[in-house]
Amino acid sequence: MKCLSITDSELSDDCRIRIYAPNLVSLRLDTFWGWAPILEDVPSLVEAFVRVTDDCKDRCKKRCQAGQDCSCEYRDNGSSVLLKGLSKARKLVLIPGHMMLVCIATILHFHCVDCLIFFSLQLVQTIFKRDLRCCPTFSMLKTLLLNGYWCVPDDFSALACMLEHSPVLEKLTLELFSEGPDHKFEVKATCSKKRSSAISEHLKIVEIKFNFPCERVIKVLKFVERLT
Repeated sequence: MKCLSITDSELSDDCRIRIYAPNLVSLRLDTFWGWAPILEDVPSLVEAFVRVTDDCKDRCKKRCQAGQDCSCEYRDNGSSVLLKGLSKARKLVLIPGHMMLVCIATILHFHCVDCLIFFSLQLVQTIFKRDLRCCPTFSMLKTLLLNGYWCVPDDFSALACMLEHSPVLEKLTLELFSEGPDHKFEVKATCSKKRSSAISEHLKIVEIKFNFPCERVIKVLKFVERLT
């Protein structure tokens, strides 16, 4: 099997299914219900698109409640579920979160976007936060597209982790709380030789796309400026 697409599909509510497809070249995992599947090593993978929404069971509402402890991210003995299996990809799109909240934020304009993004992130980030604890090296990754959920909280720890583990990355695209193909604003930055040692020396272009210049977008712009 060379190509696999799981879109708007219902997976198991009881346990994780395992995807073993060592000859896979292209993967699309786009919106599913149930537990996120475990993706085994895919050495031949060229491109992958992964969207995890709040329909995924890898979420915990306790994270949205003050004073509530959550150990959900330590499920599965803390082993990787998705990222390890994606680590050989050349082109990767990772989109946690639900575009419905982005649409609502757009209607209400940017005054409420931070609250909406933060709330949605608390629901869906568990799967990626767990995987980042044992983040693999994306040794062949050249092109990476992430959305605004990777830029919360303000320390940009998730984004920084992905960059640190992508040693040959050439192009980074950030779609901040908007989804293409049409964006009202687009900032394109070229990387200078004087850059942070934490990012790939091969990184040439960083594209930042967004629909409204909210405070969080400005913070991302400043973070990228410091890196590049």
